[in-house]
This record gives sequence, structure tokens and C-alpha cells, in this order.
Amino acid sequence: MHCFRNCLLPTEGLQQLYEVHVDVDKGLIVDILLYINDDNAKTMILDERFDEVFDCKGNILAPGFIDIQLNGAYGIDFSDPNLTVDDVEKV
Repeated sequence: MHCFRNCLLPTEGLQQLYEVHVDVDKGLIVDILLYINDDNAKTMILDERFDEVFDCKGNILAPGFIDIQLNGAYGIDFSDPNLTVDDVEKV
């Protein structure tokens, strides 16, 4: 599990800092907490749960997306009303 501290989330306003816990293996956001910058023992104990802790230094933390949309290729347009099965198989 990874911890991202001191980060802004792409929500309304971008004014509040958060701490985000991410299970990278499962691709899940596990927890989102308001970020409180303190160096007490409780924070240090919580750190033991994480494989890595990142200080985002007030930067925006957002998921990365890979756009796998395919509109066609090789001169074939998937939105063509005359599209055939053969055309799709060519792409």
C-alpha cells in the first residue's frame, strides 16, 4: 500500500490538502483523509502500514488514464455507416 500525503485532489476548489492511501496491486483508492501535518508518534506508527510514503508537496494527485478508444485505422473509420465486418477485421 502506498501513501500520498500533502496533496490536492481534482475536486471543487483545490483548496484542501489530503492524504490518500492507494492499494497499487489492486488499483484501488483505499482511504482519503484530510491531511494534517504533524510529526507525532501516531503518524509514525501509521507509516508502518505503507510500502512507500510520498510527499506530494501540495501538488495535484490524479489518476492516470490510458485512452484505448480506437476510431479506426488504415483508412477505415469505425463511425462510417457502411462499415463491414471485413473492415473491422483489417484494423
